[in-house]
Amino acid sequence: MKKIIQTLLVLTSGSLLFSCALPATSNESESINSSGNIEDTSSSNQSDTSKDSGTSSSGEQEEISMSFSNAYSLLMNKARENERDFASSETKIEKERKNDFVTTVETKNKIYSDETSSLEQKTTKEDSKNNTKTEESASGRSLYQIDKIETGELNEENKPIVGEYPMYYFAFLSSNESNSYVAKKFVVDTEEEAKNGGLAAGEYVLASEKSYESSLKLSEDLASYLASLITSQYVIQTGITSFNGVEKENGIEYTMGLSYSYDGDLGNDTITMKEECTFLVSENRLIEYNYQTTLTDSAEGEDPYIKIISKEGKITYEEKENSYTGSLNPNDYFLTEIDEIGIVDGYGNEVDKNNISKKLYYVFAKPLSYLPKNAIGVSKEVLTPISSSNENAIAIANETMEIKGEGKTTITLTYFGKNEENIWQNKTKTIDLIVERPKGNGIYIQTDPVPNNIIGLGKEITFDVDVLPLEAIQDIEATSSDSKIISVTWNNGKATIKGEGLGEATITFFIKSNTAISKSITLKCQEAIDQDWFNSNVLNHTFKVEKTTYTLKLTFLENGNGQAKQVMKNNSDDFDDTFSYQLDNEGKLSLTNWSHDYGYSTDPNDYESETVEKATIFINANGKICIKIYRPLAYTYDTFERID
Repeated sequence: MKKIIQTLLVLTSGSLLFSCALPATSNESESINSSGNIEDTSSSNQSDTSKDSGTSSSGEQEEISMSFSNAYSLLMNKARENERDFASSETKIEKERKNDFVTTVETKNKIYSDETSSLEQKTTKEDSKNNTKTEESASGRSLYQIDKIETGELNEENKPIVGEYPMYYFAFLSSNESNSYVAKKFVVDTEEEAKNGGLAAGEYVLASEKSYESSLKLSEDLASYLASLITSQYVIQTGITSFNGVEKENGIEYTMGLSYSYDGDLGNDTITMKEECTFLVSENRLIEYNYQTTLTDSAEGEDPYIKIISKEGKITYEEKENSYTGSLNPNDYFLTEIDEIGIVDGYGNEVDKNNISKKLYYVFAKPLSYLPKNAIGVSKEVLTPISSSNENAIAIANETMEIKGEGKTTITLTYFGKNEENIWQNKTKTIDLIVERPKGNGIYIQTDPVPNNIIGLGKEITFDVDVLPLEAIQDIEATSSDSKIISVTWNNGKATIKGEGLGEATITFFIKSNTAISKSITLKCQEAIDQDWFNSNVLNHTFKVEKTTYTLKLTFLENGNGQAKQVMKNNSDDFDDTFSYQLDNEGKLSLTNWSHDYGYSTDPNDYESETVEKATIFINANGKICIKIYRPLAYTYDTFERID
């Protein structure tokens, strides 16, 4: 059976302020009598049975109380058993109010004598103007049936052994399809049988609990609320631990209320929690209940935020109808056969099975067409890959398809479905997949690869040019509009240009396999800037840049010395400063040792984390010699133009 199971089940700290809505009473020794009252079992009261009804021998009404813990015990034992054995219909109303907006979910459940059930659910929303509209409606049904399931073992004739297993089925169909779901569990006689079969909690139903599984489990719902009170340190510190009871015509009604406050996490706000609960019991049967939690977050000078969560439940104990007569059949919503499979990535995006990108780490199989067509919960999780014909392309690791490299492979997958004889079994599907490098969809050129788009005559510059994405085949071809002015070659992600003659040329890079994708840069070839050219065109000359509040002039003197003159535009004093420079083999200038920091230094030690670079010399479109200097402090370039 174990193999079958494995196949089928594929408040913050702060100061406390206390207040009590009701007085609390408690007894040192209590037990629950058959009427749902509290019975005092201390020696002084053992013979006084008149307290069972809450009335003294003189006929006066006496206080009735029940501690939270005894109420919990009643609900999880006698009340639960009565709901299981005798409940015929139930209603649960859940409300959540956030300030003036209310969401209400009302569920009506009917339990039949064959231990199955059917339910109807409606979700409505009410706005601040009391306008109400239905947001969602749903139907559900549970049933029990015998399923035939292959055990995974073979008989003497080498044929699969088929076992018959009692099963619980449930289908919940919502007008909001994303909220629809199905559930399936084994029915077993004992906890030991479930353990021996490898079943975990939630994967099985005890045969003796079939009716309760079909109920709304209202006794447990109220018990769960009480458990949250019993274990809350805030509630414990209020000193309220009991319900007060009052006899009614149809049972005893127990009521409690408490509240407490604590500091919020905003520093100036206070959280106030209010808990209210009432339930009615008769002869150990839970008849009805309601409980409500109100959270108020208030801060001085602001409107409070109020959130109220409440639940109501009502159980009817009448003669049950024989069986469900509607048309909803859970069997119609469980996957039985997969016809077509598609491939998706980890985000659920479709992937071309004949062109799976090598840059993907994992892919998943997802049913595209299947039976029944309205099966619920059909996702990539229902298909488990078990083998690959070419693990160099796709390997199977932890029941996942892992991309390894280029190539073709056939993947075998398994899922749980039914055969023609209506027997549940492990079924297999295969799909052929091809892993390829992604196709290029763009070209990357290194940022500012040629400073000022100018190359010196006879000089070479190498920079990065790649096909995007980088995992694509790097099949770039490079051309020049005039190779006599600027020539170009490309190899393995690197482009090299060379100044061949004076003039302009356009360099174009395109993808060979998709020539529609290209990128171009227009460059100018000018005389190479060497020491002789520098001495003739820069040395002893002055260059100027205009700024908003001043003009800065740089004069390059002999022996690597320079003068800087700052002329202020508001007629205030001018400033004379000095700096040092050095020309490198690439015709670029290093500028250092400024007597006043204008932010033009190319010494990395002058800045903590700014990008520094050498100044470049070029001839602009007007034939003027210019020096372009990056100013790290301003994250910008300044261009100085020769003025003499």
